[in-house]
Amino acid sequence: MNLFINGDLNNDLLNQNGTHLSRFMHRYELINDSSDPTRTVTKFYTKTETYKTSSTLIDVILSNKLIPYDSFVFDCPFSDHCFTAASYNLGYEEFKEKFIWRRNLSKARRKKIRLRLLDLSFGHLESFISPEEFWMSLKSNDLQRTYLIAYHRWRKYQ
Repeated sequence: MNLFINGDLNNDLLNQNGTHLSRFMHRYELINDSSDPTRTVTKFYTKTETYKTSSTLIDVILSNKLIPYDSFVFDCPFSDHCFTAASYNLGYEEFKEKFIWRRNLSKARRKKIRLRLLDLSFGHLESFISPEEFWMSLKSNDLQRTYLIAYHRWRKYQ
């Protein structure tokens, strides 16, 4: 399965401030598909009367399997962050008819199930100590009869 994480994660991958994100990426085998700075800010310091510009890579495009065909960082007219974009060759999977299991839960069958559940006696279940034993007994005996009312059918998925 392909995984994509895209956004401002506030961890700068260009310096030490990004170590948490770098460890996260390494742990889950993610790669950042963009290497250009995504935020550049210039500040004027009146005390020293100098400008200082800093660039960070905090807007990332992470993926786990695919190498991008191309990735882009471009200016945003309303923010000091840049836009990030990437294109991937995902290929395509030929359409195959799919089938799923589903239950017949018509109104009449739901009524039968409700009546069946109201008739259940839980006295025999009090002897079980663990929740697992309780559930297995309930599932194998009582609920099995309810499943016969709303049986599974193999249906074409649309």
